[in-house]
Amino acid sequence: MDLSKGFKEIIICIITNFICVLNIFFYEKEMFCSIFLSFTEIIKQHPTVYLS
Repeated sequence: MDLSKGFKEIIICIITNFICVLNIFFYEKEMFCSIFLSFTEIIKQHPTVYLS
């Protein structure tokens, strides 16, 4: 459903923005970048689960 897809996109946006905020406050760029990259890799590997 379109509503479900939009909701997932919002959740992904919130998560990525939250990581950016943590990065600004704690300056642990390598750690948060690795978390973010791991998250994006999971989405790329399982696009039907997260984006369909």
